[in-house]
Amino acid sequence: MRGLLQGRNWLGNAELPHPPIMDGVFRVIENAIREAWCQVCDSIDSIEINSKQVYEDQVTEVLWKKLNDLRLQEPLPIAGFSEDQFESVLREGNWRDCQNSSIDKQPDLVFKFHGKRFGVSSGSHAYDGLFVECKPIDGQHPVKKHYLENGLSRFADGTYAWAMQDAMMLGYAIKGFTIDKKLLPMLSGPSQQALLKMSSPPAPCHGEKEISDCCETQHDRDCVYQHSGVRAGLIKVRHLWLEN
Repeated sequence: MRGLLQGRNWLGNAELPHPPIMDGVFRVIENAIREAWCQVCDSIDSIEINSKQVYEDQVTEVLWKKLNDLRLQEPLPIAGFSEDQFESVLREGNWRDCQNSSIDKQPDLVFKFHGKRFGVSSGSHAYDGLFVECKPIDGQHPVKKHYLENGLSRFADGTYAWAMQDAMMLGYAIKGFTIDKKLLPMLSGPSQQALLKMSSPPAPCHGEKEISDCCETQHDRDCVYQHSGVRAGLIKVRHLWLEN
């Protein structure tokens, strides 16, 4: 088995990066996440999680289950979030990184699309989806260290979602910890902008005029696809913060 899927040929002739995820698809996923989150908050006592000190793995596991329940319910609670449009939401699967140096990278959630999207090569179809990294946002989990350096940076350096042009950061935020108060000030520092390879300032989602619980950042990735020598280039990351 030595040498299996190694070297420059492991992606065949795949054309990368994959086409962007349409804005309407993002809206469907975000609506599903918000609905699932409401259900998580309703049951938060039964899963013995202190809502003031959110723990990533426990909450993500419950959120993952509720997302898959929503996808199969009839009638559909969220328009467009169905088994006809999405496969099962994956949790902590094992994925390769951009340089094929590891097969054990574990993004928290991956939304897989049903069938093969137009413009996605069969050789890289397995790596097509919305990759999501989830992080608690509270006094015990500093935004700089926990959310940016141990979360967002994984999209900027090609560890996660290297085949994609879009990804998502999902924050479990306690009351008072908002994007405008906690995230934007951190992203304004030159050192963080350099670390995260930011190519433009944060922007509101969906063309809105103001940033509320969602914003977008862009990052110019340096990682190179081994089979083609092409740089991965820009990735747009949506930041959705859910308050409990």
